[in-house]
Amino acid sequence: MVPTVALVLLLLRGRGSGGRGRGRALGVLGSALRDRGELPRAVACLLAARRLGRVTHDTEGEAFSLNSLGNVSLDLRQYRQGLRYYEQSKDQYTRLNRPHWVAGSLTNLGSCYEKMGVLQARLGHSAEAFGYYRRTLRETTFTNDFRNRAVTQYHMARLYNTLGQPDSSLQYARLALRSAAPVAYRATLMDASSLLARLYQARHQPDSAYRYQTLAAAARDSLFGPEKFRQLQRLSLAEQQREELNREKYILQKARYQRVLLLVALVVFLIIALLLGWANRQHRRTNQLLNRRNATIEAQRNELYEALPQLRTAQAQLVAAEK
Repeated sequence: MVPTVALVLLLLRGRGSGGRGRGRALGVLGSALRDRGELPRAVACLLAARRLGRVTHDTEGEAFSLNSLGNVSLDLRQYRQGLRYYEQSKDQYTRLNRPHWVAGSLTNLGSCYEKMGVLQARLGHSAEAFGYYRRTLRETTFTNDFRNRAVTQYHMARLYNTLGQPDSSLQYARLALRSAAPVAYRATLMDASSLLARLYQARHQPDSAYRYQTLAAAARDSLFGPEKFRQLQRLSLAEQQREELNREKYILQKARYQRVLLLVALVVFLIIALLLGWANRQHRRTNQLLNRRNATIEAQRNELYEALPQLRTAQAQLVAAEK
């Protein structure tokens, strides 16, 4: 069960709100705000969560924030930005060996590409698609997951409409609207209401079409209204400036490291040069000492050679005197 916004705020104000815990709580808060359609606040929380994840080396928390930022980008129809967030999230979950989360990121990437119109041809496997949708409905009913239930019902309504079954499309679009309302999931409220407006327009029921078109417009304004758009622009600009500042800091820090390494290298070379100079002087002194000793030994040997004949003469005289 996803914590409520109030509960997450209490966690943030509590004692355990430092470091990783605060980052994780901000990530959950941003995800909850996104579900409520408060996209500017959601983006602010998720960007802060991502920064804390980087600072505290909480790769899993950062990956969760990136995935959630991708979800917000998907809501805002900013598909290329969503692709970047999902790719980063997928890479981090891959390094963490989280295959289920990697699969989720890949699914989100597929949704982005589909929204961008990259998938031009449908596979036409509608029976299999409905099977997966119904399985999702069973699971979301069991887990009381209104948001994903609403998304699934809307996709079923859209598929029924594509297959030319407007009655079934109308039924599931209404169910999607009913499931999205308790969690104020405005993205699906907007999509389902727009689909209902088109369906009723095709049935020549302008009153119902107008009512759902009004609901769709209200949901669209709550998501993409001028004030929220300005808030998101300010957040985007602030994040870009922060990223640029971080890049400049990184460049400056790298330059400082390079200067320090260069200085250390110069000091090492100087020490080596001094040691080589000292060793050379010691070598010269040793050679000079050896040369002096060799000269002394040579002089003493010459003196011995000179004294040897005299010693032999004296010896001969002593022998003669004894005879």
